[in-house]
Amino acid sequence: MPDRVTLDSRSPRCTSRCDYVWMIALLLLCAANAREVAADDARPALKTPRPLATSRESAAAQSLATANHTGAANDRVKQLIRQLGDPRYTARRTAANEIREIGAEAFDLLHEATGDSDPEVAASARYLLRQISVRWVESDDSPAVRSLLRDYDRQPDTVRLRRVDSLAELADGDGIAGLCRIARFDRSPIVSRMAALAIIRPEEQPAAPSQVDSEVVERELGSSSRAASAWLRRYLVQLRDPAASVEFWQTLIDDEVARLEQNAADTSPEIVSGLLWNLAEVYRQLGNRAATTGVVNRMMDVHPDAIDSTAVELLTWLYEHESWEVLDDFLAKHQDQLEQSKRPLYYAALARAKQGKADMAEQLAEKAAQIDPQNTLESFLTAKDLEEHSRFKWAVREYRRSINDQNVASHEGILARIYLGSLLHDYEQHQEAADVLEPLAKSVKNEGKVGQLYAELQRYYERRLNLPKAEAVLARFHYYRACQYHQEKHWSRERSELEDAIKLDPTDADVLIAMYRLPESDDAWREAVRKRIRDLCRQFQQEIDENPSDPNAYNQWAWLVSNTEGDYQKAIRYSHRSVELIPSSAGDSAGASFLDTLGRCYFAAGDLENALKYQRQAIEKVDYMQVMHRQLAQFEKAMAEKNSEQSN
Repeated sequence: MPDRVTLDSRSPRCTSRCDYVWMIALLLLCAANAREVAADDARPALKTPRPLATSRESAAAQSLATANHTGAANDRVKQLIRQLGDPRYTARRTAANEIREIGAEAFDLLHEATGDSDPEVAASARYLLRQISVRWVESDDSPAVRSLLRDYDRQPDTVRLRRVDSLAELADGDGIAGLCRIARFDRSPIVSRMAALAIIRPEEQPAAPSQVDSEVVERELGSSSRAASAWLRRYLVQLRDPAASVEFWQTLIDDEVARLEQNAADTSPEIVSGLLWNLAEVYRQLGNRAATTGVVNRMMDVHPDAIDSTAVELLTWLYEHESWEVLDDFLAKHQDQLEQSKRPLYYAALARAKQGKADMAEQLAEKAAQIDPQNTLESFLTAKDLEEHSRFKWAVREYRRSINDQNVASHEGILARIYLGSLLHDYEQHQEAADVLEPLAKSVKNEGKVGQLYAELQRYYERRLNLPKAEAVLARFHYYRACQYHQEKHWSRERSELEDAIKLDPTDADVLIAMYRLPESDDAWREAVRKRIRDLCRQFQQEIDENPSDPNAYNQWAWLVSNTEGDYQKAIRYSHRSVELIPSSAGDSAGASFLDTLGRCYFAAGDLENALKYQRQAIEKVDYMQVMHRQLAQFEKAMAEKNSEQSN
């Protein structure tokens, strides 16, 4: 399927849940880093991690690893650590050298020694931890994990925290082993604990079978006695028996809250919030409404600077799990507070709508619409959220507010026009889509102020929104106009707009498909279009040959051919290949888009069973895109007609 949101028909739609996520994450990462700076001198710094000895470590390390099963290894390390406080310099130096040779196997006990009552031992332990080499990357790690961990130890805290998030997002628990290594070996207590919480904290989606393999966790943690390792071991108990873990988490949270109030360097609001999230999930699983409500209310007080984002996450969690009684309790206590901010109040409206209370939902949405945005891009990002929750009218209202409050030459105004035009087009309101995009399209084609600003935004959002080139924006405007004239059955006007669009962007497959399907076209037109299709297919094929691991060209070749003419079996093969190549970090939108293409390929080949199968899979991933639902309806109609013919 072509890209509806970014307007770039050659790239999959790969937006994250919301740009709010990465903006908020950046602020939290910076806050975590600031808390670490003051205590940085007291923390161990690693070079390159893993519990097993590297090839550069001595035979003593190998012997120690073998002896570790008997406990002799730990005894020897403890003895060496005691020697770090020996009054004789030569004894201290000998002990330090042997600990360096032992390497990562000494990490856990050495880390414990950083809190030794003997200041000489503690200082030496901190110093040695900075010199220990630990192997982060293992031979059985997937390419994605290797990429994230290859230079991990050389990154600052903020970057390592982002790597933790990326590992947690990998599909099928692929990042768990890496997260365990970080929990065990990272030099920062904050990062170590956040890695553990990335495994422990419940998913945003409704509960699914856990991807945590207890054997992997135990193997990676080894004999580690760090706090993060203890949390992960308790989490394994929780997976077997949630009730058995309640007391541990309650005590731990009370301790973390107390230390947070004392500004302890090894905890943070994010850590306390993560622990509370887990306890709330345990209580939810146990069906304890009062206890769940208590924890949820407590979470609202942990991070005063992030109340809005906390409220949004809690409301999402409650309505996705359909915890209606707790939702009622939460809104009864916090609704007045939520009514001070646009985005949390909209999420309260979404929760009420999911609960089946449509009137209450509309009232809350109306109140949210009246609230002035408090931050840059707030109306735009809120509209984007609402669009992805299938709230068309609410989303359009917020997009239009972004446009009306800003002139064409503004950051928010540009983004809102592109996304609102795409949304209106998806709902087949083509004239409105063209009208929204027209001022921007005609402005960006020039090299004036708007064109320069657009070029800057395109570079800035290169990896997040994939904004199209300026000429592609203008091409999309002409395409929307062509769709409008198609609805109005003005074929000559449609033809003229399509010709303008394809001149501006010859790679736009959607435009070529519309040209191929143009009613009342003559032989010359049809032959010219077929030539363009062949030429573009050759271009996509060249991209495939040059970069066979990139899924986009496979997808676009398959989409173009399956909607026009050509080798449909090859289109099926290419479409399957594109699905296989989607990176796990691409998100559901990309997967849905490529599955939508695969459904179309099977439909073109006459295989209605597989067409329906993959189209339904696409909608399961992303259910708010109307073009996917229209395609499913087309397939279902064809299947019904086929069944009717067979029965007759």
